[in-house]
Amino acid sequence: AKARAAAVGQQKVASMTPMELAAAQARAEAQQDDCCAAGTCSSENTSCSRQPATLSESTVKRSPTRKEKGKQPLEPVPTNKGTTSKTEEAGPKTVSIRVARMCCEAEVRMVDDVFQHLNGISKHSANLIGKLVIVEYDPLSIETSDIVNALNDSHLGASIHAVGGSAGAIPKEPLMELPEMALFLARTVAFVAVIVLQLMGTTVPALALTITAIVCIVISGWRLATGAFTSLVRRRTIDMNCLMGLAVVGSIVQLEWFDACLLTYIACVALRVEGLCMTYVRNALADVAHADPEVVVLADGNTVNIEQVAQGTIIAVRAGDAVPLDGVVAKGKGSVDESSITGESKPIEKKVGGQLKAGSIVQNGYMEISTTSTKRNSTMGKVQALVAQATATQTNLGRMVDKVAAYYTPMLLIGAIVLATVVPAAIGQPWLPWFNRALVAVVLACPCSLVLATPVVIVCSISG
Repeated sequence: AKARAAAVGQQKVASMTPMELAAAQARAEAQQDDCCAAGTCSSENTSCSRQPATLSESTVKRSPTRKEKGKQPLEPVPTNKGTTSKTEEAGPKTVSIRVARMCCEAEVRMVDDVFQHLNGISKHSANLIGKLVIVEYDPLSIETSDIVNALNDSHLGASIHAVGGSAGAIPKEPLMELPEMALFLARTVAFVAVIVLQLMGTTVPALALTITAIVCIVISGWRLATGAFTSLVRRRTIDMNCLMGLAVVGSIVQLEWFDACLLTYIACVALRVEGLCMTYVRNALADVAHADPEVVVLADGNTVNIEQVAQGTIIAVRAGDAVPLDGVVAKGKGSVDESSITGESKPIEKKVGGQLKAGSIVQNGYMEISTTSTKRNSTMGKVQALVAQATATQTNLGRMVDKVAAYYTPMLLIGAIVLATVVPAAIGQPWLPWFNRALVAVVLACPCSLVLATPVVIVCSISG
């Protein structure tokens, strides 16, 4: 076979042209160079005219074959995973959670109850007006997803709003959306229908009044029923929802349909009015949060983000502009409206050297201002921080009222039970009139006004 291969090779060489022969010879020399450089040719290779260099194992490192690679132990890959995670996550962190269904103090207490059973929560504060809960937690003990899931287990509609030290801006909301408006209109129509049928007396079938009253009670009192169920089953407390629900049930038992509809509709209207007031205040606070502009015009005409403006930067303001940062007038003059900050409605003339506060409005003129603050420590920034702190902090009076209401409501319920059962039995009178008197006492003495008194005052002071 070797002789036959050599003969075939000689025939190919004989048939080559001089140029092809020169090219083949060059390729052969190149292969010899590579062979000698790698040290793979041996002394038995007679076709190699060069002697291979003698290389030791310490100077030549041969690449392993596939089989050898499989036998070699795998070297650990260096990684920094896990080396800095604890140091990066060390220390408490803050997250702002939006709670869509936190509409009154009852939901705030539900949030408090949820956090009492969670480990890793350092502190929390509920902003009822902004529907936000600011939580300081230990990331090594609990994650944000666990916090949100715990709140959603109580059907509070929680979601992440902002991460970090900032609570984020309070979002604006419409006063009443179309579905809510349609539902409120349906409740009103049903209640008016009950009034008309009640006034018509015996001229209409009793079944028509019963069906209309049931429809009115269902669509007007579902929120009252869910609130009472949440208080009794989940929180194991008695609140005004339970008392109003008890009065409605008592009216239904006595077939006093008009009274039951009146109670549910009044509760529905009261909750809707409370929601409108809170939405109005929330939007007013959102306007305060968005009062400062996002961009600032420099004296040279360029615009930059307000977060990037440092103290001592020269900015320009014209008529109709809001002063973005505190500063001193370096050039120009004009009149400024500072009513949003100081309450003074009369415009104030500002000249070179005059002090300007963030949030004021330039009425006329052109001024170049040398800033003396950043966005965070400006006058408007401090106002926003104080508003956020005020809405997220419960006053001492509010805490006292909540404690009184917590004892007042059960005592009221016990007194109503005694009035409906013990008193008629002791004096030997029918129980039905005293049962009615007990229901009237429950409705009249319901702690709605007591619980709502403090929040109304606080809300009015903040919005004013």
